[in-house]
Amino acid sequence: MATDRLAQSVVIAASLPTVPMLWRENVYGHWERLKWIKGYLTPGARTLEFGCGTGCMITLPLLSQGMDIYGIDRSKESIAYGRDIFSRYGFDATRLLDGDLTDIHQQFDLIVASEVLEHLSDDELPRVLALLRERLKVGGKLLVTVPNGFGLFELDSLLYFKFGLGRLAERMRMTRVLERLKTMIQGQAYQDCPYRSTLDASPHLQRFTYSAIQALLEKNGYEILECKGSTLASGPFCHLLFSGYERIMDLNSRMGARLPAVAADFCVAATLK
Repeated sequence: MATDRLAQSVVIAASLPTVPMLWRENVYGHWERLKWIKGYLTPGARTLEFGCGTGCMITLPLLSQGMDIYGIDRSKESIAYGRDIFSRYGFDATRLLDGDLTDIHQQFDLIVASEVLEHLSDDELPRVLALLRERLKVGGKLLVTVPNGFGLFELDSLLYFKFGLGRLAERMRMTRVLERLKTMIQGQAYQDCPYRSTLDASPHLQRFTYSAIQALLEKNGYEILECKGSTLASGPFCHLLFSGYERIMDLNSRMGARLPAVAADFCVAATLK
């Protein structure tokens, strides 16, 4: 049972192994997202990442910084992959749980649902948000990130994957040329996180806007504490062109925060009404 594993798995922050710098900021605003999540973490706060995938993008880096965090996902393949990575760095692999929210009967100070809700159907959304409510302590917080359903990320991804422009760029070796150019400019090869975020290829079923994601949470029993934009430019083409250039990454994050309604991704903090 997931509950038993939660109760038995204990990691002492002072003895945590050090994870190498595997993650660099990119057009998706990964580091900015982690900083935002950490801003809501208090000492000793018990945290759950719902829909964690492999756990490599949020659970692992936060665990490596001494946070009391667990990840859960329905994809057994993703969890198995993530557990192998966790074990390589000396972390308790049972921090990653394969299963559903119904398998967990404890409550948390903080629950993170990052890039998850857009994959749920209209019927699933109310049920999942209700389960998340039940697993939040009084005064607990839910942190949600979702892509702008009408933003640059969706357009970029459509062109890259659906229209095959990404495959064309690879065949013409444009990707290699751009990677070599980055190496020449930066003096070293750019490497994003070498691990996959998920092995589950579920499509986006929801298209949220800045106001729609807030309205959804309010309708399902949450009070909005904050809603901000993440990055302005995002997607596979933008990643290929711009990720790795620190000044561009900084500008991208600042513009996303300044123009939240048209940002590529939204970050929403909420608590129980």
